Amino acid sequence: MPGFVNRLLERFRRRTPALLVVEAALWDELLTELAIRGKGVRESGAFLLGVAPVNGAPRRVADVVYYDDLDPASLTGNISFGGFAYGRLWDECEARGLAVVADVHTHPGPWVAQSSTDREHPMLAQSGHIALIVPDFAQRHVGAHEVGVHEYLGETQWQSALDTEAAARLKIERRAR
Repeated sequence: MPGFVNRLLERFRRRTPALLVVEAALWDELLTELAIRGKGVRESGAFLLGVAPVNGAPRRVADVVYYDDLDPASLTGNISFGGFAYGRLWDECEARGLAVVADVHTHPGPWVAQSSTDREHPMLAQSGHIALIVPDFAQRHVGAHEVGVHEYLGETQWQSALDTEAAARLKIERRAR
């Protein structure tokens, strides 16, 4: 019976719709830049921009804006993103014709669950917002199954996906050549 249950659970996970799709080259560039900005000793992060999804389709990441480009004092060990910098973010979105589809930040070590600060202070407190957490300060290549994928439900409530569930929610696409 356990084998049957495991196969059933795996089939369900494969049917879980992706929330976010990132092209592999952009994912690799994002990880490299987060690693450089965090210097292996502090958290770093970014807003992921794309076109707002239609009819429940996954959000597609088209561009990135790094926290410290909007607020140079934001990388303090943790993330300390100033409220004034949201105006700069909205200006960037308007200039690029894109919207924020998610945010991402790094954690030290392998832990990609949310801290109490992460849970209580979402970067965008809008129901449906997606927050990704990348392990090891992004100092190595990280696959989708290693990322914490957290969807904000409102009123400090979140739905989190880790391991194989995270890989079902975050798709890193390799383009065919």
